Amino acid sequence: MDTHVDLGDLPVDTSAPVLVTGATGYVAGWIVQALLDAGVTVHAALDSPPGVA
Repeated sequence: MDTHVDLGDLPVDTSAPVLVTGATGYVAGWIVQALLDAGVTVHAALDSPPGVA
């Protein structure tokens, strides 16, 4: 299984951070890694565990 995400021709602006929601999910995790590999600052929106306010 290939574990590398190719951003291909997707233009990536490395001068501004990118927000990824659901970043703890399987697919989003690979997208976050590809963005980090491209030199992008990534901000991840995470949900708190049940019972934690």
